[in-house]
Order: sequence, then C-alpha cells, then structure tokens
Amino acid sequence: MASRLSSMSAVTGYERALVDSVLRLLPGSTRDRAGNAVLTLGAGTGRRLVVCPLDEPGYVVGGIRQDGYLTLRRVPGRVSAMFDQQLEGHRVTIQGRRGPVPGVVAVRSIHLTRGRTISDDPFTVDDAYVDVGAGSRAEAIGLGITVLAPLTMAKHPHRYGNGLLAAPVAGRRAACSALLLAARQSVAGATKVPSVTVAFAVEQELSERGLGTLANAQGPFAETVIVDGHAGARGALRQGADSAAAARWPKLGRVTRWSLPTTYAGTPVETVSLGDVETLRDALVKWIGSAATSGAPAVPGAGAARAIDEGRSGVNSTRAVKEVVDVLTPLVESYGVSGMEEPVRAVVETLLPPWARTQTDSAGNLWLTLGQGEPTVIFVAHLDEIGFRITAIRDDGTLDLIPVGGLFPSLWEGKPALIHTGRSPVPGVFMPRDSGSAAELKRAPPFLRADVGTSSRQATEALGISIGHTLTMPKQFVRLGGSRATARSFDDRVGSAAQVLAVRRLRPERLDHTVIFLWSTREEIGLEGARAAANALGLRPARVHPIDTFVSADSPLEPTSFGLAPLGHGAVARALDNSSVTPAPLVDSLVALARARRIPLQVGTTNGGNDGSVFGAYGVPDVPIGWPLRYSHSPAETIDLRDVASLAAMIQAVAEDW
Repeated sequence: MASRLSSMSAVTGYERALVDSVLRLLPGSTRDRAGNAVLTLGAGTGRRLVVCPLDEPGYVVGGIRQDGYLTLRRVPGRVSAMFDQQLEGHRVTIQGRRGPVPGVVAVRSIHLTRGRTISDDPFTVDDAYVDVGAGSRAEAIGLGITVLAPLTMAKHPHRYGNGLLAAPVAGRRAACSALLLAARQSVAGATKVPSVTVAFAVEQELSERGLGTLANAQGPFAETVIVDGHAGARGALRQGADSAAAARWPKLGRVTRWSLPTTYAGTPVETVSLGDVETLRDALVKWIGSAATSGAPAVPGAGAARAIDEGRSGVNSTRAVKEVVDVLTPLVESYGVSGMEEPVRAVVETLLPPWARTQTDSAGNLWLTLGQGEPTVIFVAHLDEIGFRITAIRDDGTLDLIPVGGLFPSLWEGKPALIHTGRSPVPGVFMPRDSGSAAELKRAPPFLRADVGTSSRQATEALGISIGHTLTMPKQFVRLGGSRATARSFDDRVGSAAQVLAVRRLRPERLDHTVIFLWSTREEIGLEGARAAANALGLRPARVHPIDTFVSADSPLEPTSFGLAPLGHGAVARALDNSSVTPAPLVDSLVALARARRIPLQVGTTNGGNDGSVFGAYGVPDVPIGWPLRYSHSPAETIDLRDVASLAAMIQAVAEDW
C-alpha cells in the first residue's frame, strides 16, 4: 500500500485522483465539501478524529510556448531551497485532460558546455522548460495539456536495503497507507468501535484548508491525531502535542501528531522503513479501538487504485518506428558502465539475425564481419554508458564514488541507484547533501556518495559490493508525444541499435567488399575499445564510420551558433567535432548517396569525440554518422525515433552502395 500511494501524484489543490483511489480502497468513505476523503466509525460521545494529509509540493503548467515547450509555476507550499533542482534533467508527469502525459525537464547537453561559462547557481523553476515531444504549441495542446495542468516528478517507488522504500513524499504517503490499512482493518474486524472519524485531508500545504473544513464541518472533536512523516532516525516513531494546530482549529480538541521517521526528507529518495509503517499501522488500529482479526485485509484488485504509468502507451507508430522501438528498448534498459559492458553485448547478440557469426576480442569489443574482398569498411558504435565507480566503502556502510565519463553530478544527487556487482544489481540511493549546508547554495554537490541501507562496511560487503563496482540509476524507455522518446543511455544505444537494424536488412551474399560491424567498449573513458580494434586492423580499412550521437542545440537552453540539427529531420553527417574532420569530398558523396536513396540526412558540426578518430593514426578517413540528441549524458536524453530509422537506412546504404 505504501508503494501504491507513493506512485501517485497529488499536488496541493489537485488531489482529486488520489482521493478517488482512497474512496475506492476504503468502503463507506465519502468526499466532503473541501474534497477530503472521510469515514465515520461508531457513534456516541467523545468523538475523535484521525487524519493524514494527502497533498505534496509540485507545479502547474504556467505557459505553453510556440515551440511546444512548457513553462512552470510552483504551487504554494513548504519546500527546501533545492527543491526545484530535483527536476532538472529528469522525467516528469503532467496530468492532462486525457490522462497522464510524460515529459522531461530540459538540461544543457554536457558536450555543448565545453569551453562555455556555466553558472553554478541552483536550478530554479524559472529555468525549467518541459519537453513533451511536441514540436509546436498546437501539438502540446493536442496531447491534452492545458495551462494549470499539475506536474510532478515521475513516480517510481524504489525498494532497497532491508525493507526500505524511497520515493518523493514517501513519509507522508506511507503514513497515509498505515492509516488506510488500520481503518480497513477496523471496518473488517470490529464488533464495537468508539466514535472515530478517519479522514485523508487535502491542501495541508496551503493554509490547511482540508483540516480546517474537518474541524468546522465535522467537529467538535475531543481529540485529534494527525499522522504524517518527519525527518528522523528509523525506528523512532514520534508522538507529540501540536499546540499550533489546536490553537488554530479549536474544534479539533487536543491535537497530537504521530510522525513516521524518514531519511533524506524532501528529496526524490525520501526513505521510510516498511517496518516502521507496520508499527504505525498497529498503533493506529489500537487507537481507533478495533477488535480486528490478525493481519491486514487483502488489497482490492489492480483496478482499485489508479497508479500512474506514463510509459509505453498511447502513441501510434509506423512500421519502421515500431521496429526501432523493438530493438532499442532492450538495449536501453540494459546496463553497462564503461568496463562492465558484458550485459549490453549479450543483448546485441540476441538481437542480431540467427545467421550472424560474431566474435568478442580481448578488449570486449563485439565483431561481425560480412562480405569479402576489398575495400574494408568499418562501422563502430559503443556499448558503454556513463555512471559511477566505487572508490571506498566507509565504516558506516556508505559508498564513496567517482564519475565514469562526463556528467553533471547534480542530476544524480538524491536519486535511486543501482550497484552493478556482476550479479543481480543491488538497489540503493545517491545520497542528497545535508539540508542547510553552505554547499546547498550551489548547483553542483561537493561530492556524491551512495547508501545501500546498511550500517557497516561488513554488511555492505556481504551484499557482494566491492571497490571497483559501478553504479547507475534505474532507467526506462518511455514514449513521449508523436515519435519522440526519452531514456538514459541513448548515447550510444541508439548507434548500437541502428547497426543491428542495418545488419538485419543486409544480404551478406550481395556485398562486393568486406564490411565489419564493431560494438566497442570503454568509449566514454578514452575510446579504449576502438583503439584496440584500430591497432588490430592497422592500414587495412578504407573508411571508418562511427555511429554515435550528434549532440544537438535543438533546445531553448543552448546557443545555436553550431550543433543545430532539429529532431525529426533525419540522421546527421557529423562532419566536424573535437576529434576529427571529415574530408569535404566524402561529406558530399555521403549527401549524394542519401539523396539517391531518399534518406533524410542533415550535415553539421558538434562537440565531443568519436571512436573513428583513433583510426586516424593509420590514415583511415573518419566519416561519422549520427542522430540528433537533446540533453546529452543526462537521465532525460530525448530523440525522435524517425531519426533512428533514417540512421539505420544510411548505414545500410553505405554498406551496400558506397
């Protein structure tokens, strides 16, 4: 129940959907004039109230720009100084007229910040541009989005440690789940219950409107208990008088606050112990006065609560786009930080056609050689992704980390984590900085650590965690509006997928020369896998085609002096970057081939390096081909799936005809 309620959004003033679910889960409850869910048990004098607030801090759409981006307005309420920064570069959910709409909050591409001065001031709501995959204001409205539509971070409750649950406002939602289960247990098992009103209140963050209505419309009460979360150590269920609430609402009678302890309060990984939730539930059952049977009643079927899944639904696709999704999804949802690419390599092998005979070299690169004779042409996409590596395990069980590849640490702070041990991933969280510290006033955290829910070095090591293991955060391939999609590690799972798609369409017996497809390792830490392949091939290749990201300035956050390759306009000849310059005649020839095949192809220059550059020591021309990507090296990377189809078609054309 705690996971279920934590997966739902209820911005202050916009709690109706969550109240609907509570009403379905609590037979006999009704909605009062303020919107609270209310259930009265028993009858008689000495009436009492037990109430849990449902709402959470959040945002509404403040405006819809002509280019389809949304701007935001934070709903009034109590938040920390770094609350807005939690949005940057992450998925959000907008409650549209036709249901939830997924989006991402734009962030500068790490590659395009090189050589430019970037402020270290904290991210604020005024910096927020929300990308829902729309190319215009009309397209955004067509998705059911309106001004004032509520918005929160995407909700994916995260279990880790020994019975720990992390989610935004997990403390409050877990406290409400304890009250909901206690009330259900009381209804199911009571023979005689004293007069108690059980309520789930709205707008607690905005002048306590829901609580005030309960006092004035349902009171007077002899006693009131408010259940909620509080920042504190696990196992320390707090009970104390709330004289301020009693003074403000005299009809509540004597007011006591029962608080469920949370760690990392006010962050996306606010954490509760499910053991503490059980303790609170049992205490509430006793307080209500139930003669209940042992154990909590069964939860109704999945239709009873409307948890939000903003994933792969509601977007029509062409046949080509569907094939892209089928190949790209399992690649994106596999994990492989530089140096630990084996799971991704295994997925590539399963996606290749049955006739493909691959080899893996000592650097971990995957090779597929087709055709015979000269010239030899190389295509190379890299398997690895950015992340972190463990450098130390502290005595308290937490992990010291260093980045692997270029990234903004602020995008990882206070988010769920996965530790990759070579066996099953161990869940944890990237620890947020201490609230109120001087470092809180800067966007970048001074350092990052991870917590796996243990309290000693020995307990952490017992989970199979060692120095050198890598960390990422959970990820999911998610469709946005139209043909757009978002996920982490599109760089370079898109390139890997495009090579797979091209191989599926090729007929090796029709090739009149040798074509080698490489899926390389350790690109993000210095092109190490590609360098090993280049040394092995030496002078043999006639050309090399790195299939990698074209980091695009197609975002309101980026200067457009270069790198402007709009999403949806096709693959990109990456003619100039920080590591290579493609000879002009080869660029012209590539463009001519695209025109002959009627394949959309853009030409441009961007930042970053590519695997083909290491072949330059042998005089091999480097002809990179990519696809436009927004928000590089972030959890919000965004693509247009039509560009991936275009990229795969270009690879096929080059292999067959160039």
